[in-house]
Amino acid sequence: MPQTVTPLAAQLIKVHTSLPFEQVISRLDKETNKEGSADIVPRIKAAKNQTELVALIHKSLGECGFLYVVCFLLWPEIGLTPPPT
Repeated sequence: MPQTVTPLAAQLIKVHTSLPFEQVISRLDKETNKEGSADIVPRIKAAKNQTELVALIHKSLGECGFLYVVCFLLWPEIGLTPPPT
């Protein structure tokens, strides 16, 4: 199977705040579209083809354009093998 590698840059942002932990997490959940991404893995698995998968992703994206998926924990659930560590 052909493989494509896409470079990805990430940044770690640290913010110090006096806000309660629950409020910080609630805001992060909203900004990362966690609610809109609920049950995304079963919905991904149910896609019958690439067109359905792309439509699902576009439908699930929040205002921020982010889909909350913790891939490194869910790889086996969607039928993939994690890369070697």
